[in-house]
Amino acid sequence: MDKHGQTIACLLAEQRDQEAALRFLKKAIVRNALPETITIDGSKANASAMRSSNEAHGTTSVIRQVQYFNNIVE
Repeated sequence: MDKHGQTIACLLAEQRDQEAALRFLKKAIVRNALPETITIDGSKANASAMRSSNEAHGTTSVIRQVQYFNNIVE
């Protein structure tokens, strides 16, 4: 979701692993540019993918985890 509360992208996948999260992140960045802050739910796979992407590309996107964030979308 962006700062206006609009959904930028949402991923529903059979498996929530780091590989799937990284693919999703790459698509979201291509469509919307590199974010300053990424807010995700409590998924460890998502957090791991975001840290991995930051390290691989030398970026500094802040990762903000909210345990029940997915409830907003649901």
